[in-house]
Amino acid sequence: METLAHFRKAPANLAEQLAAISDDKAEPGPTMGGTVPASWLSIRRMGCTAAVHDQKFADIYSSEWLAYLRPRFEVELIAGGVIRAGSDFDLSLIMRKDYSLTQRIATLVYSLGYDGIFYLSRYGSDLRNWAIFEPFDLADQTSSGIQSDDPDFWEALRRFDLQFDPHH
Repeated sequence: METLAHFRKAPANLAEQLAAISDDKAEPGPTMGGTVPASWLSIRRMGCTAAVHDQKFADIYSSEWLAYLRPRFEVELIAGGVIRAGSDFDLSLIMRKDYSLTQRIATLVYSLGYDGIFYLSRYGSDLRNWAIFEPFDLADQTSSGIQSDDPDFWEALRRFDLQFDPHH
């Protein structure tokens, strides 16, 4: 899901809808046209299972971690104009598309001796992600190429309203 999201197309009348709520001329962001080429599959692998033993991961979306991160980053975010004084330091800051804060958080987590980060996807809280710092040791790992008839692949296409082009 994370790697397919950028293929989504903007709604047909997005520019008109945005212009209707703003005096500015609005332009839709870049779009890939809603089609996933077969070449995308050829360079991807689906991790089926993997085990990590005796490693610790930071759940940076947890309330405990948010409380820990706030005093370490809030002043910097206020000074940089990202947030206003008195506003909340919450998940919305970490889930932004601007990854500069999450990169700084990852650097902090790494310096504290963690082996990686557990986080939920921006595309749904039912999608769990693991970022593992190098060097890493995955035990009992299996993976396979993503096949064009894979039901999970087709479900992801359906959720993002994407088409598959088997010829490109």
